[in-house]
Amino acid sequence: MYKNYYIFKRQTDVLSKRITKATLDVCYTSQKDEVVLRLADQPLQIHISIRRDMPYLFLKPEQNIRKVHFKLFPQLTGQVIENIEIRPCNKHVVITTTHYRIHALFYGMAQNIYICGPDDTILDSFKSGRSPGKVITPDEMEEGFSEDCCRILAGKGNKIPVIAFLKYACPAYNKIMQNEILVRSGLAAGSTPGRSVLEEKLIPLLRDYNRELNEGPIYLYRMGETFRITLFKSRWLEGQGFNAEVYTDINKAWPAFAGKTDYAKNYHVLYRQISGVLTKRKQQIEKALQKLSEAQDIEKRKEIADMKGNILLSFKHKVPRGVSRVTLPNIFSEKNEPVEIKLNPGKTTVENAQAYFNKYKNLTERKEVLLLKKAGYTKELQEIKALLKKIDKTIKIDQLKQIRKELIARHLLQESHSAETAQGSNLRFSFKRVILDNRWDVYIGKNARNNDLLTFHFANKWDVWLHAQGVPGSHVVIKKQRKEEIVPKNIIEKAARLAAANSKSKHSGTVPVLYTEARYVNRIRKAPPGTVAVKNENVLFVEPLNMNQI
Repeated sequence: MYKNYYIFKRQTDVLSKRITKATLDVCYTSQKDEVVLRLADQPLQIHISIRRDMPYLFLKPEQNIRKVHFKLFPQLTGQVIENIEIRPCNKHVVITTTHYRIHALFYGMAQNIYICGPDDTILDSFKSGRSPGKVITPDEMEEGFSEDCCRILAGKGNKIPVIAFLKYACPAYNKIMQNEILVRSGLAAGSTPGRSVLEEKLIPLLRDYNRELNEGPIYLYRMGETFRITLFKSRWLEGQGFNAEVYTDINKAWPAFAGKTDYAKNYHVLYRQISGVLTKRKQQIEKALQKLSEAQDIEKRKEIADMKGNILLSFKHKVPRGVSRVTLPNIFSEKNEPVEIKLNPGKTTVENAQAYFNKYKNLTERKEVLLLKKAGYTKELQEIKALLKKIDKTIKIDQLKQIRKELIARHLLQESHSAETAQGSNLRFSFKRVILDNRWDVYIGKNARNNDLLTFHFANKWDVWLHAQGVPGSHVVIKKQRKEEIVPKNIIEKAARLAAANSKSKHSGTVPVLYTEARYVNRIRKAPPGTVAVKNENVLFVEPLNMNQI
């Protein structure tokens, strides 16, 4: 509870001089754990935060309050501030007004902001829940404490470790302050100097140090994205690699510290989220490519499947009915080594053999699908790696937020709204994508509304648009990089096969597919989404290309 006491004390002294006799106007909250007291006669606001990770108390210029969530403590309106004080050695500030006392407790189980009567009976509180009848502060003003929360040291400190002496003598010091005294004194934490060293060296150093805490400038130290605020020039922090920015006004230093610390924290939370998602997706794609690589030797796999089918036919009278696997000799090998063959228990031996013969009957088409999937995964892997490099070079949180939007559009992160609300370059991730000949991006609509989005919001007017003729199905778009590009005939044919496979005619042998430029596709007034009228179209008759064969 001590680590920020001296900062609160310095700020309380400053506020006491600046806003005593000021009149309070409205009191409100616009963000979690923060109360704002606006002054009526000055364009200033007192910000009080009881966040456990970042408590603060500072004065800032008046801001627009359009984001006000709740107005609080109406009884404070019109009250005049008579006094501001801090309870010794506690992060407990009391603002006394004409008729009320505002207690701000920045520590412990009762961490809250209370409105009390003159006798400290609680009348209202910022955080709801069970509150004590009166505000009680643990009494840290034991006999022997000075106004700087340091004990009078007469008769103490003989032959005890320096760090223990500091904790006893100055319990309100935090670790940074203790380390600073050790550096300035040249004493080791565990050393046990004699009484003369303490009286002649350490105690005078503490007196000078305490004066610095009350009178010196404020230092905002930074190392990377880690920030520290001190009321002294810290040789210890500088030795750790921190660099300082110097302030003369605590009302500028403290908001800067809170803002930069929050910014760094939010940046790292967002960075870790994005980095984790991208790394996971990278691993998934690499695993998928490995599987595709293993499946690439389709001819060999077809040869093995045909061999198993022929072996089953050769021993069809010796295979028991209803088994899930059988081991038979390989009649096509000189050694006749045993071959284990998986079976469908519900089928006959001849039917199982036929299943092995049919498994790779569309060999050419399977090869084509495998290459298309490999091209798609390879391109996505390149994009994911580029994003990983980009976030490593990104220092602004707004840039990370843009990357996060792209991940939402890619469906790698979830968001409350649909990915169809994506805009700009991220819109391309709202559709299925296939890469043809490692160059041409082909986009496929997922449903009626998605078709509308693809055709009328994403496609350029010179892109090639395709759709299976006369049946419901997906809109398909071949994106051109330049208006004057001519899409090769074989690319249009492959895209037409994809359009056929994503239509109600996907099981037909041959399907007619329309294609034209997107500018010749128009909505039909009052028709359901995805319904269009097409002009200047051509027709191709193609066999559907099933992308789910691998």
